Amino acid sequence: MAAGTSDWIGSVYLFIQSDKVSLPDLYMKQKTLIYDILWGAVSESTEGCRDSTEILKIHSCDHQLILCLKFCSQEVCQIFLKAYKEQIMHRHIQRKLEKSLFVEPCTISLKLKADAGELDAIIEKEEQCLKYISEMKPSFQKDDDIAEMEDHLKQLNLEDRLSSQNCSMSSLPHSLHSYGNSSVEGSTFYFQGENYVDRALTSVHLQMFAKLVGKSWKLVGRSLGKNCRALNDTAIENLAYDFERDGRYEQAYQLLRLFKDSEGKRATLQRLVQALEEHGLNSIAQDLLSLNENGL
Repeated sequence: MAAGTSDWIGSVYLFIQSDKVSLPDLYMKQKTLIYDILWGAVSESTEGCRDSTEILKIHSCDHQLILCLKFCSQEVCQIFLKAYKEQIMHRHIQRKLEKSLFVEPCTISLKLKADAGELDAIIEKEEQCLKYISEMKPSFQKDDDIAEMEDHLKQLNLEDRLSSQNCSMSSLPHSLHSYGNSSVEGSTFYFQGENYVDRALTSVHLQMFAKLVGKSWKLVGRSLGKNCRALNDTAIENLAYDFERDGRYEQAYQLLRLFKDSEGKRATLQRLVQALEEHGLNSIAQDLLSLNENGL
């Protein structure tokens, strides 16, 4: 690798398209989640060199998302080009989309462009690619939306680390454990003076919640959304619109289904009970807990 490249700066456009889903539509509905997926794939493809790589903008065009990437190191750009050429980046994006969005197996197609044109045709000529990328100096700063999502994700990651630390403090009495983000299936929590064993939500929980919650489903969704990236305000409003004709039962059911799909084993009864309790819906929480006692 070349030496003396500490002042090296360049940028490139990465075009991303899926054969199964519309990435622009997904990005409009769940911006932070899709950004996290794409940024994670870029970071993995540059071997975690986050300080030397940035996403400055994300554009939508037809069925594609276009990332404007900035590199502050020639070495990191070389790692990126190698991952792109060997389709490592393709696989990173594909795997993260399937895992985070529970979409069916999909094929990701990528194109790499600079001001000089498409780089795919010369991707084997590393020096020429680096030359074109270094000549395309970014003429704008990072979008405010991108910066805001980065700050939000950093805060969530910090909260996750703190929660993991709290969960590891098993020698503390239950009364000293926090009630919320540290919810882990199999742990215990208190509700109205009684101790309950936490567990993952089941289809029976989803059905009972949808039957009982009525018009309060959005309030509960926003409470769950404090610690669930998939349940942002836009996603909740999209559920309200998409299932308006099906009624509140289906809207509420789809809310919890999205929560369960996005959070996996972390979509536990404790988190749902906490969200219900925030809005005084204790009777619904008690009914859900009675299912737990009956072993359902």
